[in-house]
Parts: sequence; C-alpha cells; structure tokens
Amino acid sequence: MKSITKIGLALLCTSILIFAVVIVFPYNSALRHATVVASYQDTAGILQEQEKQKMIQECRQFHIERRSDGDLQPLSSHQLKTYHTLLNMQGNGIMACIEIPSIDVSLPIYHGDDDSTLRKGAGHCSWSDLPTGEIGTHSVITAHNGMAEAKMFSDLPGMKPGDIFSITVLDQKMDYRVISTVTIKPDDMRLFTRSSDATLCTLVTCVPFGINSHRFCVTGIRIKPSVCTSIENE
Repeated sequence: MKSITKIGLALLCTSILIFAVVIVFPYNSALRHATVVASYQDTAGILQEQEKQKMIQECRQFHIERRSDGDLQPLSSHQLKTYHTLLNMQGNGIMACIEIPSIDVSLPIYHGDDDSTLRKGAGHCSWSDLPTGEIGTHSVITAHNGMAEAKMFSDLPGMKPGDIFSITVLDQKMDYRVISTVTIKPDDMRLFTRSSDATLCTLVTCVPFGINSHRFCVTGIRIKPSVCTSIENE
C-alpha cells in the first residue's frame, strides 16, 4: 500500500513538473517579454523626434566607419564601447524588438550575444551591422533554442522562404521577407556578407537541440529596400 502511495505521489510530482515546464514557465516568459517589448514601444513613442534622428544618425556614422574595416568582423575594444551606447534608449541594453508571426515569437533584442544576455531575449551579434535598415547592411540576431523556461528561437527551423519577420527600432517597424534557410557549422562565416543593393538580416539559433553542433540560419531581405537610406550616400 505504501509503495502504491509513493508511486502515486511520484507520478503527481512528475505531472506537476511537466505542467510547469510545458505551460507555466513559457507562459510567464512570454508575458515578461511582452511587458519588456511594450515598455520599449511606450518609451519610443514619447521620445522627441529630434532625439530619434540623432540616435539613427549615430548608428549610420558607426556603420560608415566600420565599412573601412572591410567585411564583418569583431569590434575593437574602442568600437565595442561605442557599440553599447548606440540605440540604448532605455539604458537597459535593448536596441530593438523582433516579431516572427509564423512561429509566434515576440522578443526584445539586446546588445551582444553572451549567455546571460540570451537568457533575457534575443541578442544582436556585435560584429554585424546594427538593424537600422540602411541599404548595404547585414544584421545578425540570435537566440537560444530549447530553453525550458522560454521558447525563444526553438521553432526557427520551421521557417521557410517567403515568411515575414519584422524588426522595430525606436518607432520604425521594418519588414523582412525570408530568402534562404541553411544549416552551417559555427565557424562558417561565409553567409554573413553585405550586399551593396539590399538590407539583410539573418536570424540564428543552435541545432540540433541538446547537441548544438551547428547553427540554423534564416536570412531575410528588407521589403521595399528603396525606401531605406543607403550608407553609401551618407
């Protein structure tokens, strides 16, 4: 009888744990992300237009200076210090927000891609261009896959060419249409190149789940790029 009771108790505890992992933790995380995104949008909504333009211009100048370095590559210590001040509207490291309707994702995007940052939301790879939408830039956004407490980019491998995702910087929402999906090795950087006549953004997550030996990449091109400002004309 005692054994049956212990087994029943163990099953109950297991059921509660599964419920928490599958339902409660992701729900709480999604609610937290939604709150952070809403706060970002509210702050952008009350920011003076002059201040917004100044922040965007600082990013464009940063991009121009980086062009002289050639292809995308790690920032110098001086550049990294400047990088963390750009688009840091609220002083909490959030530079933008991303929405992916096809896989039900809405996340804040933080500066950097270290583990502590990626536990809070999506991260921007500092060696890539800032996601401000200029023609000739290529931004790279990454997030975890398979976290128990949050979905993040777990469903990214389900995306396909033609899907749409959007990135909002300050109060400007920019839509991207997926043009390619590919799995690469972590040290393969050939995908991350700029195009002189397009605005590109690549979303990245680790695969397969639990092994993380490769990176699944979704590259999108900004829709109607002709409305963007080209850094070549700055």
